[in-house]
Amino acid sequence: MANFLAKGRTSWFSLHPKSIFAILNTNFYDTIQVTNMQEKTTTQLEQELSSCASFHEYLSQNPCVTSNQDVSQLLSKLQQEKGLQRAELIARSGVNDIYVHQILSGKRHPSRNKLLCLAIAMELEAEQVQDLLKRCGYAPLYAKNRRDSVILYGFYHKQPLFAVNEALYELGEPLLA
Repeated sequence: MANFLAKGRTSWFSLHPKSIFAILNTNFYDTIQVTNMQEKTTTQLEQELSSCASFHEYLSQNPCVTSNQDVSQLLSKLQQEKGLQRAELIARSGVNDIYVHQILSGKRHPSRNKLLCLAIAMELEAEQVQDLLKRCGYAPLYAKNRRDSVILYGFYHKQPLFAVNEALYELGEPLLA
């Protein structure tokens, strides 16, 4: 991106497609923290998109939109912050150990349910879970949805996976694991 600016280019259209791919896939924002992010609303982002002179300007002003951190990096960072060993994470999550290793090594992308199991195992705050879900491409937990509200209640009250699954079972809702 620095080369893009240094050459005085003002349009993405003046770049070769491979250059655009390289710019967009460069991980400029490794330092973005999952836990301490002040997000702009969708409305604010849309207003900025409509008023920016260029898409490049928009990207430079909104690193959260362009963060390339993948699921494995996000989960590894959270695991380290929580001081959990991988074996403990696996045991608490109820997720198959091989599958967890594949997720944490970047070979597999977890389903929303598996991601929630890992979040419960790490005892994340509800706010962290919502951010993690969004960053991984999933809908956040929605309090007006009965199943999601049971899961949210579990996060707010630091319930282990078996307690959340038990509550889901009692209501006839699909279990997490």
